Amino acid sequence: MIHTVLSCLFVIILVSMTACVPSWNHTGGSQLLPPPNEMKAPEAGRAAGPRQVSFTVPAGWHWFIRGEDLIVTRDGVFLQQIFIERIQVDQVDQDVLGTFWLVAWSSGVWPTRTVKSLNRRFTPAMSPMDAAKVLIGSRENDPAVADLKVRELTTQTVAGHQAFRVVFDFRLKDAVLKASPLYRSIYCGCMVDDWFYGISYTATRRYYFEKDAQTFEAFLQSVRLVAK
Repeated sequence: MIHTVLSCLFVIILVSMTACVPSWNHTGGSQLLPPPNEMKAPEAGRAAGPRQVSFTVPAGWHWFIRGEDLIVTRDGVFLQQIFIERIQVDQVDQDVLGTFWLVAWSSGVWPTRTVKSLNRRFTPAMSPMDAAKVLIGSRENDPAVADLKVRELTTQTVAGHQAFRVVFDFRLKDAVLKASPLYRSIYCGCMVDDWFYGISYTATRRYYFEKDAQTFEAFLQSVRLVAK
């Protein structure tokens, strides 16, 4: 009897895990990241809501939409990943689809979500360099990030908008891997109306970063912000 009950409980847990773990999409080519379903219409006096994001998935890469974010990888998120996040200026938290106590740490927490560690807010019409300071401050304030070093900070045009481009190295604290490798990130971000759009590429500094850097540059060139 006890064995039967435990077996049934295990099946229930297994089904719950399956329902909550994000489903990877293997379809390449041009794709569209729609506005999050939970986003409400803009308040009176506010600019338009979040834009849809069009992008081209690199051949052989896999992707899924995690809440309001997009994650793209070829070999696994702890080796290399491209990440798109959208943050509304009043936002202080960010939901993750399917958060469950047995869901893999990689899908629930990693990649790092900027909004979770903000120590100051993005504001409408904020300059690229001021937005970069907000982003870097979030990384410095993130309890999972260690040994952060900014290597480069410039501006560039992304999807027709003036954006910042910051390159930084870091390690992970309390990583799934006992000894966290050194990571390098390229993060590009811009303000459009009341929304911040961040597009990043993160990979282990050894081997994977250089290997897939040009793939990210091609992905970045493919990104467009599409008004509804």
